[in-house]
Amino acid sequence: MLDKCSEVAKVLSLEFNAEKSHCITIGKKNAGDITSMNLCGNLVEWCESIKYLGVNIQRGTSIKFDINPTKSTFYAACNMSTVELARNF
Repeated sequence: MLDKCSEVAKVLSLEFNAEKSHCITIGKKNAGDITSMNLCGNLVEWCESIKYLGVNIQRGTSIKFDINPTKSTFYAACNMSTVELARNF
């Protein structure tokens, strides 16, 4: 499938950035042997989790979402707002 993507990209004069591309496995066979993936001749990294549209997706036998980083960022922003409000009073 990645070979087809590479072929179409070449025809359309598009380039993929393999450094920003990642692979994860989700499903029953996620613990098996994983072969390396190439996109336009560049190796694509296999990861334990990826960030997609601000949400962390973790590999496993079923799809898992990790909202802890987003929650931490939200709490940090709230704490900074509280500190700023306290300074102004």
